[in-house]
Amino acid sequence: MTRDALFAGVSAVYRLSLSLPTLPFEDFVRETSHLGDTEAERAQKVRIGQDRFRAAVMDYWNRTCPFTGVVDPQLLRASHIIP
Repeated sequence: MTRDALFAGVSAVYRLSLSLPTLPFEDFVRETSHLGDTEAERAQKVRIGQDRFRAAVMDYWNRTCPFTGVVDPQLLRASHIIP
């Protein structure tokens, strides 16, 4: 194993450790613990924490769609993943 390969592997493990399995959820719970509901009323309903979820999904998949290989962040949406 080369030093570059080792660095790439350690980097990948670190990146995954930030988003798996519960870190984004724990951050969301901590940041929204003062709220009663996880939705806020504005001109429309918005999903609170969606930005954190999107960032975690983007980090996990290395800013690439795992199905299509698309890498343009304006075309990538995490909002369609609903539990």
